Amino acid sequence: MVAPVLAGTNTNQFYSRGGAPIIVDPNIIVTDADSPTLFSAQVRLFNNQVGDLLAFTNDGVTQGNIRVVFNFGFILLLQSANGTATKAQWQSALDAVKFSSTSNTLGNRTVNFIVTDEGSNSNDFNRLIVVGEKPVITITNTNKFYGQGGAAIVIDPNITITDADSLNLASGTISITAGFNAGDTLGFTNNNAINFDNITASYNAGTGVLTLSSAGATATKAQWQAAYDAVTFVSTSNTLGNRTVTFVVNDGGLDSTAVSRQLVVEAPPVLTGAGSTSAFTLGGGPILVDRSVTVSDLDNSEQLSGTVSIAAGRQAGDVLAFTNTSNVTFGNISASYNAGTGVLSLSSAGQTASNSQWQAAFDAVTFTTTSSSTQNRSITFVVNDSYADSNSVTQSVSVTVPSGSQAGQTVIINGQIGTTIDTGKIGNTNIQGLQFQTSNQTLKQYSGGGLYAPYNFVTGDGPSGLGVTNPISLLDAGLASGTLRESNGSVTQTDLINLTPAIQVTRGSINPPIKLTSTLFQDALKPLGGDNNSKLNYLSLTDIGVGPLNLAFMDASKSYNNALNFLIVNDDNNMKGKIDLNAYKGLALISGPVTVNGVGQDNEVIDAGNGATFNLRNGGSSIVVAQGGSTINGGTGVD
Repeated sequence: MVAPVLAGTNTNQFYSRGGAPIIVDPNIIVTDADSPTLFSAQVRLFNNQVGDLLAFTNDGVTQGNIRVVFNFGFILLLQSANGTATKAQWQSALDAVKFSSTSNTLGNRTVNFIVTDEGSNSNDFNRLIVVGEKPVITITNTNKFYGQGGAAIVIDPNITITDADSLNLASGTISITAGFNAGDTLGFTNNNAINFDNITASYNAGTGVLTLSSAGATATKAQWQAAYDAVTFVSTSNTLGNRTVTFVVNDGGLDSTAVSRQLVVEAPPVLTGAGSTSAFTLGGGPILVDRSVTVSDLDNSEQLSGTVSIAAGRQAGDVLAFTNTSNVTFGNISASYNAGTGVLSLSSAGQTASNSQWQAAFDAVTFTTTSSSTQNRSITFVVNDSYADSNSVTQSVSVTVPSGSQAGQTVIINGQIGTTIDTGKIGNTNIQGLQFQTSNQTLKQYSGGGLYAPYNFVTGDGPSGLGVTNPISLLDAGLASGTLRESNGSVTQTDLINLTPAIQVTRGSINPPIKLTSTLFQDALKPLGGDNNSKLNYLSLTDIGVGPLNLAFMDASKSYNNALNFLIVNDDNNMKGKIDLNAYKGLALISGPVTVNGVGQDNEVIDAGNGATFNLRNGGSSIVVAQGGSTINGGTGVD
């Protein structure tokens, strides 16, 4: 007689420790050349552990009268009454034998199959079962939001992958298992062999399955984790709603348990408007950036947050602001400005502010600056509905100097510069009531002509005293001069600001001494209009160095008759400059350790403190008000 023959799968079978029973081999083949039926079969475990179990249950359809005669866990004996079960029924029965284990011992088990016909046993057929740990994937449990039509997003950047008995993994799938629509795309790009080893990806656009693999299973768990963290989703579909994305990884034998994350595809908010230019004048008050921004959102009637940012041209001193003056108009929107980044952040606690209230808030955002730069600013608006950012819209703000000023000048207005200057008489000029305000102190008209300080007007308002940082500072750091003409019997605050540059002395040492003559600066300093009346020549010097600087050019004896010369000198960096007033006629405001020679002969000098030294000449009718540790030497006949 010819013995029966068994064959089956030649590869290993894998079992996850503590898992559900698995089929030992679903592809066993039974042949017997001279017998259509078989009598019995034995299935036995080798290298078995306590807790290992073999099992068989007749399906009642394809397995005839085959039954379990006895089962010792590691030995299973099957028999057909009277040997009537056919080879096909025995093949079906052997294909249904299962293995399971409660043992904590990992490793290999060998399952041995033998069948018997009425006269002889078959060959031994063995199948190796590898008992191991399956990989485990952990993902973020919260929903991920994707703005319809937006750029690709990472599905989950915080995935972890573990496997107790495998250092490397072989393959994996990321699948859209629910809500899949044409246009949905999962992606992965291996752009770094250190991070991703040899992991490659292939996407099936028809099924929504992204398959990843590592040839030879050389990629480590960390590299697989990095790859899964980098998987992206993007869609051109117009269908909103949820997509279920499921992750599985395989260690070469066992699949992990599938885990899923919900992707919510929603319509992002949309901003329109802006795109034009708003105008800001240096020294002016805040302006509205834009009153044309609109907010819309197909699936959200409220927005959570927004930003207004100076995206280009930002300067130190720029400020964006929003003030909620009405809960009806603006809801509960609040704002905070970061001067370091130029970003105004707006938010609605609980996302209760409506789209129209956000629109009103954006329209109420203001811009101002203390910077002197005339560079244009680009200001960008974005809103967020808690799921996705809107598109951005950008408004340009042009920055200009006041009318009459020239490019490159910096107008500084730290508060109010007094009031209108009425026609009157100070010195040789028909101007009176001139007030320069610094903090709460004011220089007022002196009863005998000129100006005097009823208080110590340097009150900590700024290190440079009256000449630079206080309201009298008309130009940046006081390094410019100009000619101011009377207008219709009065000189206004606007006139004070709109000086025309005439002469400029920059910081630094002036050595050897320089004498500025009226001839050299005749065109720059002569009064406008040729009438030589009611003009103010203004010169401001800062940190001029060791000097001395001769001010003979300020001589008002000829072409400058009836002109008031107005001089401001600051030396706050302790450069100890020297000034020779000589034939200078007019008002001088001195601050810092400056040595002033030739005081007298119609000089009107006010000392802003900080240790100036005044060397007086005899005679003259000048006014000298010294304070703040200054020194006055010599001189008679000086008021």
